Amino acid sequence: TYFGSCSPSTSPSRMISSAPSSASSSTPSGVLSSAPSSATTSPTDAPTGAPTTTPPTDAPTTTAPTDATLSSVRISNFEVKYTIRHRRGQSFWIPILEFQVKDSDDAIVNDVNITIEYQEESEQVFNSCVTSYRGTCHIAFEDYFSDSVASVIVTVLSIVSDSGNYDAELNTVHNSDCPIFSSACQFLTISQP
Repeated sequence: TYFGSCSPSTSPSRMISSAPSSASSSTPSGVLSSAPSSATTSPTDAPTGAPTTTPPTDAPTTTAPTDATLSSVRISNFEVKYTIRHRRGQSFWIPILEFQVKDSDDAIVNDVNITIEYQEESEQVFNSCVTSYRGTCHIAFEDYFSDSVASVIVTVLSIVSDSGNYDAELNTVHNSDCPIFSSACQFLTISQP
């Protein structure tokens, strides 16, 4: 059987070339490029809409109330009473001061602390009371005065209330032409009955 010539061919049917059949690329096909083939400046799935930011509104401002807006309190009624005792042929007397406090709306004010000062001989004496639900309180002097004491001078040191500032100029008028314990009538002289 004839199998053909066994002599080797001068040109092998398959030759490995030292150069690829197509011109080599500057970037090998198997090497990742440093830049994507189609660079995009936005992500593939762009957000439907940019979130809107609303600037915060100005914080509410609170204005401290002024004296004009605060309710004020005043002595709406004032009265002086006396207690008299007799001992061993001698009379002793003690004044009792009765207060009523109201606010600028003429409403009764309770829990008001009233402090007075008076002079007994050479000593300054302080006393106080707190108004009741009726807006009233009374201060009885600590000691009885003998007949030798013709009078005693009293002043209000302070009136403190949560309902407003004390305004002495709005106090009731008592036996004078000016509001009692105001700047024009700061002191009250209580005479022996």
